[in-house]
Amino acid sequence: MGFFEESNDDLVEDVVLEPEAVNLRELIAEYAAEHTVTNMCEAEQLFTSIADNAVVWSFEGDEGKNIWGGFGGGKLNATLYGDIFGSIAGLSAGLHTTYPEFFTPYLFATRFDKFSKLCQSFNIRLPEVPGKLKKCERALYYLAINRSLYDFRKRHELHHRNSMLSSMTLLQKASFLVLMANCRGLPVFGFP
Repeated sequence: MGFFEESNDDLVEDVVLEPEAVNLRELIAEYAAEHTVTNMCEAEQLFTSIADNAVVWSFEGDEGKNIWGGFGGGKLNATLYGDIFGSIAGLSAGLHTTYPEFFTPYLFATRFDKFSKLCQSFNIRLPEVPGKLKKCERALYYLAINRSLYDFRKRHELHHRNSMLSSMTLLQKASFLVLMANCRGLPVFGFP
């Protein structure tokens, strides 16, 4: 995530802000609400657009200066794909807030081994993880995970609006996953 300050109609890079200055989940939820998503293909296009082209917003900073923020935008600079996989929890939670039927919040970025075991116990196939140097592919890997989880929900009819999962809050869904992992004999783990 980068911030720029407007100074004499030019943008000055590397404005330092407190980490809590931006709530990524809320920012992404608001951005997603500006887009229509009616199927999984459109959901994947929305995510890819954020990764490739960035979400840009502005707000008033100290002394009334206009501050611009940007998240994602890997096509502009490949290192910006790091925003995506480095902040996947907030990004996926924001997308889930707006389109829960198409996006699953991914809260396992630092516990992929546990997540992988959980998926194996439910026969959810995950594709191979892209190498660390493949920044774009790593940024878009969430799409493969999300698609696998979507297919699982669809196959087991867990995607309908009237299903038990649709009425759960994000915290309740996370607790449900931990409970299911424990029932399957997997160690219970915390979320980052």
